[in-house]
Amino acid sequence: MNATTPSRERLTDLTGDSTYLGTDADGNDHYWYSTRHVAWIVDDDGDIQMPQRVADLGEYVAHVRDVAGGWEDLQYDGRSMQELVDDLADGIEVRA
Repeated sequence: MNATTPSRERLTDLTGDSTYLGTDADGNDHYWYSTRHVAWIVDDDGDIQMPQRVADLGEYVAHVRDVAGGWEDLQYDGRSMQELVDDLADGIEVRA
């Protein structure tokens, strides 16, 4: 563990501020901490396997899909914030 790698307890605290990306084919959970541009891979025991800086989240998701064995359960769908807002607005009914 180094200065940029959080302890298990700290990772638990950070997951409130991070995004759960999903589970890979090996059963590891992936988290994305957007303000730091860091992804964490956490195994079944809660051990952090690989904290890494990620410049582009879409490229990271594609890397896991294409190179690292794939996703078993992917929560990230690649939409931009504006696309998410537009989709939410489309689903809202206006009542008079």
